[in-house]
Amino acid sequence: MVKVRPFKAYLANQKNIKKIICPEYDTINTEEARVICGDNDMCFIHCNKPEIDLAKDIDPYDDSVYI
Repeated sequence: MVKVRPFKAYLANQKNIKKIICPEYDTINTEEARVICGDNDMCFIHCNKPEIDLAKDIDPYDDSVYI
């Protein structure tokens, strides 16, 4: 039988909330994600769409990305 246990939720620091919050990853493409993040290292899109941190000429599916 599956056991479901409660867990403690975490809230973002309120002074940084506007830097962290972002649209859902599947509603924007890579170029839109780059524009939304700009130079904001706190934007959660960096977690959902890590390819935005690669140079534009690098194929995100290239073997060199995974080495």
